[in-house]
Amino acid sequence: TFNKGQVKPSYLQLGSGFLNKMNTFSATNVVLLLIIALCFGSTFLFISLSLSDFDPLSSGSGRIIIAGTFSLFFAFASGHGLPKTLKLWLYSSAYGIFCLGLPFILIPFALKTITTGEVAIYLSSIPLFILLLARIVLKERITKKKWIGFFIGFSGLILLIGPDSILSGRMTENISAAALCI
Repeated sequence: TFNKGQVKPSYLQLGSGFLNKMNTFSATNVVLLLIIALCFGSTFLFISLSLSDFDPLSSGSGRIIIAGTFSLFFAFASGHGLPKTLKLWLYSSAYGIFCLGLPFILIPFALKTITTGEVAIYLSSIPLFILLLARIVLKERITKKKWIGFFIGFSGLILLIGPDSILSGRMTENISAAALCI
């Protein structure tokens, strides 16, 4: 239940029929998945291309301005508008700064010294770290399926990085750029 002033998540308004359709294997869902993969997969390519004409700060700031414009349009087009309470503004601001703003600014700096492939590998390791942190810090019980997924993902990262690079300690020449990604 939601109290007055709380924002009801939009996926609840769509009803369970929508959620059930998203869990089925259909041509539409495959196309949507490919569109998402194309958008996320090309991100680092376009950032690195933008760095030939702009400095990292301008590149990251441009992404923030474009994303903010689309977010405002979507917020008003969906009928939700801007947050109505100070508490929501504080949460939204903290999330925007730490989860969106900083990565949008830091990733172009990292791309000045490491390849787009390395950035993608480092960023794909984040969900694996989150699973471990949830277990260690929050004492959350991790299901067998999640552990299996963790080991499959971890194995994939080792294959992408290359076992030789890991064993020789040559994962990246610029460890500070790698840290900016994570």
